[in-house]
Amino acid sequence: MAFFAQTGPDAEARLSQQLGNQLGMGAGKAIGENIANKKQLQQQQGLAQMLFGAAQQGNPQAQQMMEQLSQLSPELQIKAFQAMQPKAPAGGITGQPTPPSVGKAIADVMNANQESDADTLALKLDEAGIPRAFSNSYIENRRRSLENKAKESEGRSKAEQQKFESDRTYHSKTSDDIVKNANETLAKAPIKKGLIAQQRRDVNSGNTSGLIPFLVDKTGITSFRNPESARFKTIGKQRFIESLQLLGGAGARPNQFIEQQLVSAQAALGNDELSNNTILDLEEFVDDMETEKAKFIAEEAEKDRDQYGYVRNDVANRSNKRMEDYANKRQDKLAYTIRKRYEDTKDDKELLNDIFGGKIAPDTPMTLRIRDLLLIKNDYDKAKTQAEAKRLGFTIPLESTYREE
Repeated sequence: MAFFAQTGPDAEARLSQQLGNQLGMGAGKAIGENIANKKQLQQQQGLAQMLFGAAQQGNPQAQQMMEQLSQLSPELQIKAFQAMQPKAPAGGITGQPTPPSVGKAIADVMNANQESDADTLALKLDEAGIPRAFSNSYIENRRRSLENKAKESEGRSKAEQQKFESDRTYHSKTSDDIVKNANETLAKAPIKKGLIAQQRRDVNSGNTSGLIPFLVDKTGITSFRNPESARFKTIGKQRFIESLQLLGGAGARPNQFIEQQLVSAQAALGNDELSNNTILDLEEFVDDMETEKAKFIAEEAEKDRDQYGYVRNDVANRSNKRMEDYANKRQDKLAYTIRKRYEDTKDDKELLNDIFGGKIAPDTPMTLRIRDLLLIKNDYDKAKTQAEAKRLGFTIPLESTYREE
């Protein structure tokens, strides 16, 4: 029996229906399609030879199918065999068991390329000599896995961006104004120093006409214009304490010597050069405190921007904590400046009368001049000198204060 026997149209139509019923999906459609290319023709002829061999070995189903196929034209016989082939599952696996050697090779490549993308993995599998029939599913799995991770990452990025924007809005409602005011303070600091310096020059030259208007304009306290009011007499002390509490941090303690000196200076404001300078000392102290806190706020804000992308709403609190040390040093310097200016108006005899006459207020700093006088009195015994200074009521200034003299 000729395997590829030529037959008429009627036989072909009749057998097309029979083959469609026996061969399942795709057979009927396959019969009506165009002839396959040469390579496909060779593959289908090989399948036909396998079927023919099975029929010769007595397989009933193979024999029956061979009889029916023999009545078709060669082109239709090829299409019929094409429809008989099982469809490869996703990934290109043909369904046949993976040989152990191939499975091991795949495992080695996968382990060595756990972070590779799908295209790189495909290249490595090909280089290992693994047929695509066995490697396609691994390649596609890697591709899908990376695509899913990319989608998850994109989702996380959107969520993180939303949280960032929410946090920034929440914190910026408070921090924006704090940072803005700090920047304005820093910008005005040189101008304020210049104005105080001008007032000192005027006061020291005997021109005090502009002092009261200057203080009213600078502080906004109109009581400076009314020396008879109760408010006027304590303006300096209250301003000092309030500034220290507001700017100096929780640990800053008001210096009693400074308080006493401010009360005394306030009473003689406008009439006494020493008192006028003491009030200007206070204003310079307040300006320096405000400027330093503004610097700390600007520094903390910059740290926040680098770390978070916005300024947190506790920026002022963090700056206050840093202010405590500066406030104590600046207060120490203020006390020393006021005391030294007073001592500069006295000769040694007058100063010694003050010291041993019980006129030393608490927290009065021991200036270098007082130290030298006490050293002479105690035969240059430093321990005895320091002990007597404390007994008299003096406090020992910070080393930073001494260094600035």
